Amino acid sequence: MWNRAALQDLLWSDRGPTHGRDSLKKALRELRGSLNQHGRPVLETTGGPVALDMTRIEADIFQIDIAEAVNAPGGQEFLAGLDVRDPEFEEWLRATRIALREQPSQQRAVVTEDTVQRHRLHLAVMPSQTVQSDIDAQLFGDMLLDRLIFALRHYDIYRVCDYRQSEQTGAAGADFSLSMTIRTFGECFVACLKCVRVSDNEVVWGRQLQLPTNGFDSISLGALITDSLDQISEAVFRGRALGTNERDRAARHAMDGIDRIFRLTEPELTQAAKSLRKAVELDPRSTYFAWFAYLSAFELEAKQGRNRKELLEKTEALARRALEMDRFNPLTRSLLTHVYGFLFRDFSRAGSLIAPLQSTPPDLPIYYQSLALLNFYKGNIAEAQKAAKQSSALGGSSRYAYWFETTRVIAETGAGNFSKAITLGENAISLQQSRPVIFSATLRYLAAAYALKGDIPAAKRVVGMIKAQNPNFSVAQLTERNFPIPSENARSLILSGLRAVGE
Repeated sequence: MWNRAALQDLLWSDRGPTHGRDSLKKALRELRGSLNQHGRPVLETTGGPVALDMTRIEADIFQIDIAEAVNAPGGQEFLAGLDVRDPEFEEWLRATRIALREQPSQQRAVVTEDTVQRHRLHLAVMPSQTVQSDIDAQLFGDMLLDRLIFALRHYDIYRVCDYRQSEQTGAAGADFSLSMTIRTFGECFVACLKCVRVSDNEVVWGRQLQLPTNGFDSISLGALITDSLDQISEAVFRGRALGTNERDRAARHAMDGIDRIFRLTEPELTQAAKSLRKAVELDPRSTYFAWFAYLSAFELEAKQGRNRKELLEKTEALARRALEMDRFNPLTRSLLTHVYGFLFRDFSRAGSLIAPLQSTPPDLPIYYQSLALLNFYKGNIAEAQKAAKQSSALGGSSRYAYWFETTRVIAETGAGNFSKAITLGENAISLQQSRPVIFSATLRYLAAAYALKGDIPAAKRVVGMIKAQNPNFSVAQLTERNFPIPSENARSLILSGLRAVGE
């Protein structure tokens, strides 16, 4: 997959940006006419990145020894005879020819469903260790691991293999193993979880849990699962536990991109796009594409709706690719629910994405948050409050907790519970104190809640914080269609508050 700007620079680096853009459009139009004549498109160019569907292409470079072919009588280099006459392209071509000669053909395989499966991070779940007579601990431990396995599978970077009922005693062939020891002590289960790198038996993550034998509700257990999953991923992908192959490098880029999304500034969002683009180029995955699409919602917020049309084109291609790769993944569907609701304002499409998940909700705070915002946009305030509360409960220990808390601010303001919205809003701000900026949605709804409660001085203080971050902010902006407020009920709510302040 190639970014359009990168293609322009590669092929028309010595021309102006307008000429390069027009030349690329013409070239893609001609290629589509030549390649996309039979069924599903071979060349994917809908508005965003440009990609070839490699499952429909057979190329000899994936099957032969390049060095041997070049040195054979009559042999030629990769793309021999192609004369683009652009210095950037010539440099890329030289680097590519060197890489092809040095890389074995088996490592240049087309990315198919089989290779994607093989290249996932292999995590082996081992049998729980407990006293044989401690049946309650065995049952609770198995249930805990079951939920953790399902949560791990939502992140399609993991290939999770369950060895709890297997005769296999080791985790040979796996990258990491996950095991648990659990006992009953009085009225508590005491469990010790650990994740071990199989190659050298280094413990990369461990956690001890003390859980009551009675009265542990599903949401609290879900929060524990979410927090454990975050810690495991943090240990595996941010530390030195991974190697330097493409899969592992892609995972690091993806983690970096996701983290930068929530830093909110335009430079960080630009860098997030670069990291996520690199991730999908190295190791295309459904959730990577979905996060790339999700980034667009934050870009729209940062630019106050100025680039909505351009973002729609790019995001549509990314969302389609995410669903093509795995349309059943709960994380992909949760992320794209917000994309279609917030960015496209297509509440019907957003609802169709999240509806299949509602019968057995995943342990994902982003699922409940997307559900909450969609219900808020549609005017289903009670449902929005419930889902927002669950989102905040699951994601309370996340580094992105302010995002989930902001969703509660939005829902409670919509419900007219202004005092509660104010408490939640001030907490959401406190969660962002170490960040470069405060999320503008937090400030907008908090200002509205203060004003609608009648505390005009406090509302003016918050409006001042908005203007400190965005000196050009005005109420008139909120009335513009492209401003990032996707529903009229949300727009009216904020406008009524800010007008009361005298804005």
